[in-house]
Amino acid sequence: MPDVYNYDLVEAVGRSGCPLCRALDAAEQRAVATFLREGRFAPKARQRFFEAGGFCRRHAWLLHAQAVEQGSGAPIVDLYRNVAREDLTAIHSILRRLKERSGPRRRNWSLRRGDVCLLCEEGRESLERKADFFVEALAEDRVRALYTDSDGLCFIHLLPVLEAADETTAAFLLSDWHERLQSLEELLAAYDLKRDYRYASERTEEERASWTRVIRRYVGEDVPGGDA
Repeated sequence: MPDVYNYDLVEAVGRSGCPLCRALDAAEQRAVATFLREGRFAPKARQRFFEAGGFCRRHAWLLHAQAVEQGSGAPIVDLYRNVAREDLTAIHSILRRLKERSGPRRRNWSLRRGDVCLLCEEGRESLERKADFFVEALAEDRVRALYTDSDGLCFIHLLPVLEAADETTAAFLLSDWHERLQSLEELLAAYDLKRDYRYASERTEEERASWTRVIRRYVGEDVPGGDA
């Protein structure tokens, strides 16, 4: 394989659901664990965390979940107590300015953040790397056959892979996605046709699952990882 670091992506192709959803979720869990264990002590990462006012909602709760699993809230206290102190200072300053001013006032009391969530930025970089690797991997007949037999990419992750792909790989992916989507649309049409309660019992298992599958097809797995 061209990149051992991303071999988990090829392994994910052999499992159910969008392989990029799986691989990126695993990478995200590792990134949170690394930050919790050692990254929060690194001056640069720590400063970035504070400048962003902490993590976004998703990554804050992933951090919380791992802290719960470890049985200690100390890392959360360490990080977010500092965020709270900074916000208390900022609010105090805004309130003082509002009290001292007279006449028309500009709306300058927003608690803006100076940076984006550190793990969101790492996640975007990880997606770019894995999209590039996936295109390289699809050049191998074995991986392409494995992909054809898999559940394929969700729409969200199809887009960055297409951006990284050459014309041949793009044509393969688009043709594959067209075939999958056409099959799914036929199942949705069959489900819709049998809305009448008199015919609902005639729905096949695939038809019953179609409205769940179409969500997965477009937005990917309900991480972590979807079905085992």
